[in-house]
Amino acid sequence: MQNFFKKAGVATALTLAILALQGCEATKPTVKPVNWTYDFDFAIEGDLIARPTQVFTDGKNTYLSFRPTQPIGLIKSKDGEILDTREQGHTRIVSGVQPELFITLGNQYSSRVTYRQMQASPATSR
Repeated sequence: MQNFFKKAGVATALTLAILALQGCEATKPTVKPVNWTYDFDFAIEGDLIARPTQVFTDGKNTYLSFRPTQPIGLIKSKDGEILDTREQGHTRIVSGVQPELFITLGNQYSSRVTYRQMQASPATSR
């Protein structure tokens, strides 16, 4: 009989725990999630030391991610203008969706980032 109560006690405790979690408000998010969409359709070329590891856009900004130990050069527009960036960890954020960016490290190293969506002609983007 003692065995029965031990087994029943474990089963009852598990059942109560499951029921408590199912109705627990603390497990539900209190903030409505944002529906973010990222576009990674960028071509990256150039010297490895100057290239970002990943580039994407959210439709408002362009994000360039670099390796943690990588030196980050100047980020320029296709017109050669040095762009202001914000820093978020190892990522640099440029305002706007940039069709083409150039990263330069001194006079020796450079890379180019091209947003494929903006480079496609209307006939090929369908």
